[in-house]
Amino acid sequence: MKHKKIKKRDKLDYRDFICFCKAFEDHNQNCFDKEAISRNDENKDYFYDALYRDRHNYKSIVRIYWESSDIRWEVFEGWDDAYEELEDLYEQLFPSA
Repeated sequence: MKHKKIKKRDKLDYRDFICFCKAFEDHNQNCFDKEAISRNDENKDYFYDALYRDRHNYKSIVRIYWESSDIRWEVFEGWDDAYEELEDLYEQLFPSA
């Protein structure tokens, strides 16, 4: 399981995290459930489990994190196309300055 962390802006806030999770779910034709956001008691960071669906309808859980004003993710099945989709979506929503 690869971890991916991208930081393009100085700080991302909780609303950015929600926006990213919702956009990813919408892109994969899933419903975003804000109530499914969890908080890690140990370090107070948030995470959301989304569902990635490829063009052949294979699925994988994607965990999206909001940690210390950064968004990162991990794809449980580790598919490169899922990572590419996440990176492209991130760049669309939070373009480099």
